[in-house]
Amino acid sequence: MPVSKEPNQRGNLRIKFDVRFPSRLSSEQKSDLRRVLGGIE
Repeated sequence: MPVSKEPNQRGNLRIKFDVRFPSRLSSEQKSDLRRVLGGIE
C-alpha cells in the first residue's frame, strides 16, 4: 500500500476477517461444501 503523502514509500496492508461458522448444516449443504472444497473429509 502507498503511504499517505509519500507516493514512493510502501507500507503494510492489514486485513481483518470476521468469520462466522454455522452451528448446523443440512445434508445438502454438507455435500455442496464437500464438492466445492474438493472432497476434504
